[in-house]
Amino acid sequence: MSRDLIHQDPSLAAMTMDILDNMLSRSENPGQLSKYLTEEIRELTGARCVLLVECLGDNHNLLAVNPERRRKWAESPEAKLLYEASHELTQTSLLEVTESSNVTTLLSKYGFDISIAAPLQAQGTRVGVMLLLGLPDKLHIQTEINLLTKLSKVLALMFRNALLYRNQEQTIAERTKELRLHSITIDNMKDAVFWINPDASFQQINKSACKMLGYSAGDFPNLSLMDVCPNLTTDDWQ
Repeated sequence: MSRDLIHQDPSLAAMTMDILDNMLSRSENPGQLSKYLTEEIRELTGARCVLLVECLGDNHNLLAVNPERRRKWAESPEAKLLYEASHELTQTSLLEVTESSNVTTLLSKYGFDISIAAPLQAQGTRVGVMLLLGLPDKLHIQTEINLLTKLSKVLALMFRNALLYRNQEQTIAERTKELRLHSITIDNMKDAVFWINPDASFQQINKSACKMLGYSAGDFPNLSLMDVCPNLTTDDWQ
C-alpha cells in the first residue's frame, strides 16, 4: 500500500478498513499479526522504525520491529526506558524533541525527532504499545494519529484475547500435570483407594483396589459400587 494513501483523506476510511480486515485475518497468530502491522504502518507513514511491544505488568516483550536490523537496539535497556515511559500515556500522542527529558534525549540520540506512541488498552488494562519512531515530517501528523487511534483499539482487544487464551492454556497444562502426578501417587499407594461418583459408578481406583476386589482397571467403567458389594442396595447408597 502506497504511503501517499494516508495523505488522501477520501481514501483513509477505505484504507483503515483494509488494514483492519488484514488484522482480523491474522488475529489467531499474534506474531504474524505484529509483523504485518509494523511493516504496513512503516510503509504508510515513512517512519524510520516501528515497534510493537506487549506489556505484561512491568515486563515488556518485543513482538515485532521494522526494520528487523533495529532489533538489537529495540531489545536494549535504552529502548526499554522508552517502553516504560509509554505507560504514562492514555492516548495516542506525538513525541517531539522540544524539551529536555530522558525520553526526548533518547529519541534525539538516534535521530527520532518526530515520533508517535499509541498505547494499547483493553478494558482498562494496558496490554502493549505501538511506537512510530523518526517520522519524516509533521505535515499529516493528525491524520496518522487518527489512524493509529482506530487501529490501536482493535489491536488491544486482539492482544487481550490472545493473552487470556495463553493464560488459559497455561492453567490447563499446569492442572493436567498436577492431576497426572496425583493419579500416579494414588495408583502407587499400598492402601486400596476408590473415588466413587454420586450415582455409585467408579471415577478412579488404584492398583491395590483392583487387586483386592479381583478386577482389572478396565472392568470398572462398566461397574457400580453395588456390583462389587452385592449386599449394598441402591436405597442404602442413596
